[in-house]
Amino acid sequence: MKPPYVIQFARAAEMCLSDIESLKITTLGAEAAAHFVDALLDDIVEHLENDPLRYRQNIQLAELGFDAREFLEPNGYRTLYGVKEQVIDVWLVLYTRQDIEKALWRYMMFR
Repeated sequence: MKPPYVIQFARAAEMCLSDIESLKITTLGAEAAAHFVDALLDDIVEHLENDPLRYRQNIQLAELGFDAREFLEPNGYRTLYGVKEQVIDVWLVLYTRQDIEKALWRYMMFR
């Protein structure tokens, strides 16, 4: 049996989730937006804990020198993360239409 993975969310990933909730508030309302983000977070954790190496590498980030994997969530979001030994580092959670490079620059400013 494989030892369990530890999932860590970078500050940028937390900010992404906060941004998603803020955007969803305008269409769903505050309570439903909070539930949406909670469900999204649960889905991310469940899938990555089970088998983080199952998901493909992100080609765009590989071209920039990042060893990043990408989990595509059925609701149209993608999670960019890295795996080192038994630690999963979640870097960004983005809508699939969001530009990855722009998001990296934006969240890098908040470091």
